[in-house]
Amino acid sequence: MLLYLDKDVRTIETDDIRDLLLFYQSNNNCNNLTIDGVRRSLFSFFTFLEVEDYIVKSPIRRIHKIKIEFLIKETYSDELMEKLNMKSRISFRDNYLNQALENGLIKMTSPDKPTSKNQMYYKV
Repeated sequence: MLLYLDKDVRTIETDDIRDLLLFYQSNNNCNNLTIDGVRRSLFSFFTFLEVEDYIVKSPIRRIHKIKIEFLIKETYSDELMEKLNMKSRISFRDNYLNQALENGLIKMTSPDKPTSKNQMYYKV
């Protein structure tokens, strides 16, 4: 960070940190979740400097949490399974989900991890 900004830590301003985050995101091809993690690390660093009286006011305090869009995983209730005459979630996967995948009606969000507990699907 200090190499990119080429400034003493006491002279870093909010706009410098914004520029740093944009530079980091474009050069490393990162998503907003990663950039927010970098922002949180910088927040901790500058908070430490402020508490130790090395700086008067943290320049990162004006940079807010980066909003991140999440997919909402739709769950299947027991009532829906009953309406479809399904006895278990495994039969749902075998009879409906796999067929929809094979026919190209839906796609996995993480095709490299098909059995992940975080796996989600979206319509094509």
